[in-house]
Amino acid sequence: MSYSFKIRGAAAAETDIAASKAVLSFKTLACDELKIVSKNAALAALGDSAEVFENGTRIFFGTCFSKTDTESAEAKECAYVFKSPWFDLERIPFMQGWKGYDASSANPEQSVFRKTKALLGEDEDGAKISISEQIAEILNYAKSMSANLDFSAAGFSSQMPSDEMRDMTCDEALKRVLKWAPDAVSHFDYSQNPPLLKIEKRSSLGSADLSQCKLKSLKYSERPDLRPESVCVVYEKTNSHNGAASETFSKDLYPPNAVEGAKGSIAISVKLGGYSSCAQNQKIETANIDLSSAAWWRSKVPFLNDPRLTSFTIRNARRNSSLPRELVSGSVREWMLKSLERDEAKCEVEYEMQNSRKGVKSFSVKLLATDASTMTYSRNVYTTKEEAQPAGLARAIYEAASVAQVEGEAEILSPAPAGIFCKNAELEDKFENATVSALSLNLKSGFALAKFGPPAHLYPADIAQMYRASRGRKISVSNARKEAKSPGTVEIPGDESFCAERVAQIYESWEKLTIAPEGSGNSNSVNIDISDIDPNDPDVEIKLRKVVVAENGQAKYAYVLMSEPF
Repeated sequence: MSYSFKIRGAAAAETDIAASKAVLSFKTLACDELKIVSKNAALAALGDSAEVFENGTRIFFGTCFSKTDTESAEAKECAYVFKSPWFDLERIPFMQGWKGYDASSANPEQSVFRKTKALLGEDEDGAKISISEQIAEILNYAKSMSANLDFSAAGFSSQMPSDEMRDMTCDEALKRVLKWAPDAVSHFDYSQNPPLLKIEKRSSLGSADLSQCKLKSLKYSERPDLRPESVCVVYEKTNSHNGAASETFSKDLYPPNAVEGAKGSIAISVKLGGYSSCAQNQKIETANIDLSSAAWWRSKVPFLNDPRLTSFTIRNARRNSSLPRELVSGSVREWMLKSLERDEAKCEVEYEMQNSRKGVKSFSVKLLATDASTMTYSRNVYTTKEEAQPAGLARAIYEAASVAQVEGEAEILSPAPAGIFCKNAELEDKFENATVSALSLNLKSGFALAKFGPPAHLYPADIAQMYRASRGRKISVSNARKEAKSPGTVEIPGDESFCAERVAQIYESWEKLTIAPEGSGNSNSVNIDISDIDPNDPDVEIKLRKVVVAENGQAKYAYVLMSEPF
């Protein structure tokens, strides 16, 4: 194989590299690294780029991460380490946008704040997303923070349990997601610019025939212990209603006809977020509106209860609304699916007094009309939403782990192309589908060491480790990161319109307030009517004012509802 280099984008001759050692290492779901030990102390500075080409095709791109000077009696050398763009993922904290209010503002407005608190497995509205979609969110965020890569991550259609994480890098968040996809591998296509990070399933990788390589040594072993007989995921939820907790369970088993908990099977318990709810009750009292009833008008018009009144007749009774009842007490809320309207009943009254005086008066009564009935309305209010069960997780784990695994390594003398990395290696009459998960190329000698099988730092060493997949996972009590409450307010989730607001809207254009005792036989009342203000007077504001009054010859204070003197 013929290798060439570029440093800082310019071609570097072998004499410029002056390397006594040059090793290129590839790893899945980790940084690829180029290590050069050179006599050239000015080969690269920290942050400089290095590129490696194999027969004219770029097989590595990275930036200088460290430079170590060493001196001995024989020579002075510098050790350079260049890391692939995966290193960007290790240096970028993963953040998500959450709605909130700026506490430092006198008039806080809702806005989106980026926090290192992240909710994995769900979109911003709390809906489940696939593992591929979650990978895309993490890597798109990294790209927005100047990560020098592009990516493809199709094929992971299964969902994962929701997982709340804090203070993690994009690299850590990505690996946290991929523990639910144990067959995931990654590799860079450095021929693209920027380098293309591919996250794929082992089953979708191409093949590499090791019989075409000159092998120095080979050791391998089959790993049937990593092939489960079945996978069973038991989902647990703790729901709460009016403070009383209840446990619910559901099971996701694959294959569906497998024996749950049999020898060689994987069984995982996953805690999902349950709902928290309480019963909301609203008691209301209503009364029928009967314009033809003298008793009804007596209950509304104090004049008709005057003891000096001998008789009266209701004429031309009418009203605006067609709703049959009036609201006497309580509140009609949106969730009750009942109507509430401003209404006004009018009539003319022909009357006769004890002194035989007769007359006609017009009356109007303002009220709240409704089609609700006297009863207690109830509903359940959910203060915490229930987490949806992931779809297809047991099957995804089973299919990922059931592919035959071969573990081992091969020392390759020549040729040792970089292209065998992240391929399913095969050797006639010995093994097949042995995924090359790590490759170390000695660019000076052409010697290579290929390791295949599950990478020890990412994949469980034995089937028992799969039981720990859900450990360390935190359940979020907030299912939608776009929700936010205004500071100083109390909100009942799901109640979009409150009666107080609706009544305020109903009364906002009223011009007269009458306060009168309940029942009949008492005609006393307090009337505040804006029409009593003389329109020729200057503009006034009537409110409670502190004034000085005289009582028993002494000056005292009192609060009076009045305007400023004019």
